[in-house]
Amino acid sequence: MCNEDCHKPGVLAYRSRQCSGQSLGYTCVKSSHGLGEYDVLPCETTDGYLCRKSWSEWSPWSECEPDCGQRKKTRTRSCMGHGGPCEGSPEQSILCSSGPPCSKIDGQWGKWSMWSQVCSTSCGGGVHTRYRECNNPSPLGAGKPCVGKAMETKPCEKTSVCPVDGSWGKWSAWSCTATCGTSPGTRYRECNNPSPSSTGNECAGKNQETKADVCNYFTCPQNGTAPTLPEELTNELKEDLKKMYNNYDKVEHQSVAFVCGTPVADKIKESYPRTSTFWVKNGQPFKLDPSRMSYDNGDLLIQSVVAADIGVYLCQLEWQPKLRQTVAVYVLVVKSSFKLHTRQHRNLQLYCNGASLGLLYAGLQQIWFHNGEIYKDYGTTPPQTINVEYFEDIGPDFAGLWECTINDPSSMRLWVTNRVNVTVGGGVYFIERLMSNQIYLIGCGAVIVSAVIGIAVCCLYQDKKGDKNAETEAEVYEELMKENPSILNEEIEEEKSRRDEPKPSSAGENYLTESSSFVSDEGLQLKDGGTVHADIR
Repeated sequence: MCNEDCHKPGVLAYRSRQCSGQSLGYTCVKSSHGLGEYDVLPCETTDGYLCRKSWSEWSPWSECEPDCGQRKKTRTRSCMGHGGPCEGSPEQSILCSSGPPCSKIDGQWGKWSMWSQVCSTSCGGGVHTRYRECNNPSPLGAGKPCVGKAMETKPCEKTSVCPVDGSWGKWSAWSCTATCGTSPGTRYRECNNPSPSSTGNECAGKNQETKADVCNYFTCPQNGTAPTLPEELTNELKEDLKKMYNNYDKVEHQSVAFVCGTPVADKIKESYPRTSTFWVKNGQPFKLDPSRMSYDNGDLLIQSVVAADIGVYLCQLEWQPKLRQTVAVYVLVVKSSFKLHTRQHRNLQLYCNGASLGLLYAGLQQIWFHNGEIYKDYGTTPPQTINVEYFEDIGPDFAGLWECTINDPSSMRLWVTNRVNVTVGGGVYFIERLMSNQIYLIGCGAVIVSAVIGIAVCCLYQDKKGDKNAETEAEVYEELMKENPSILNEEIEEEKSRRDEPKPSSAGENYLTESSSFVSDEGLQLKDGGTVHADIR
């Protein structure tokens, strides 16, 4: 507590403690202050305030202002004394009843203040500032506020250039002399992140570092065996791949980034400076689409993913010519609007894309799902041996969402390696189905050839039969003429008399009119059939 009024400067605060337990025979160590222990400090300290100022009484409420529109009245109080600031607000206001509508007065700017004397910065091009208020007059009622800026700045006339201290850039890869085995390595860095200015400080430390046995090149070949990574790196990489789980489920047109720079990969690159980075998708070298894909220091960036991007991606480091090591695994599926259209009775095959995972991990389980239900569970059959699912003579129930999953029971990792939305239309046209089935095609071809041969044989047989009949009729007629020659003379005379008959006077005698209704010599009944031509010979 403070032993005097807080409003007086130089007031001291004190605290004390008493020695208890004397009645039980205990004594306290005496200090220069006697039995009591005192701490005396100024009321104002660097850590806070032992004493604080206090508020005065509230002033009376003011008159309601302004005289029009929404009005309010206020009261104030003062923070008095010596010590820390008062807690709370020095002003209170309450609303009054509304006055008559205010006249429309547009706001106008008051005068500019003086320019600030001190520049905003001590170096690097600071500014001076000045201000003005919209109070000449202030806007009232439906009046418009002031138009323009309430603050202006201008550059300081003379400012020095701020010094820039240098900072080191990244270390280079280790430079090694050995082509196999181990050797000392050297790496470098530059003071360029940023470079120091003329008045700035240089980078602290060395720009070069050399270490013994830092270059862990592949083991030198012995007896013609292929080189391998050092055992320590190999074991570390195996452990890293066992824990790695990157399964991305993206919506169409989102972006994704596949990072190849894992800690183990960085160690391989440091140990083998000639290392190159390669990406593989579904077991094939990845083909980059420059319109929406790019590489960034070995990382793969894909903008606006589509259904064609679905698959398993492997980042591989070629640490020695023709020797590659997988260091990162990514699986991507896309919720896409793409649909695979097919028709009934066709054959179809779907790819699981899990072969790459099967070559990396043992004991994986492959399952195909159709519309969320298990279609086929292959158990622990290696995915690389069942990467393609074949479907024959599909029906309408084949339509829907197909997904292939790869599960690692030992680590509880689950990858969705493919997602296809299939639609099934009507049946395949007969010709299309015939052309797609070799057995049907061969059988129908044989039937057509047989039919053509049969027709040809029949025609040949009819021609021969007609010739034989004609020969038979001629022989019979010739025998008849020999027995009765007068028959020929009678036929000739009959033909002449028919030619000498008079012609009809009008062609209409050989036509039947719309009102005709009779039975012809041939026995045909005709009724109201319009104008009909009839031969009545």
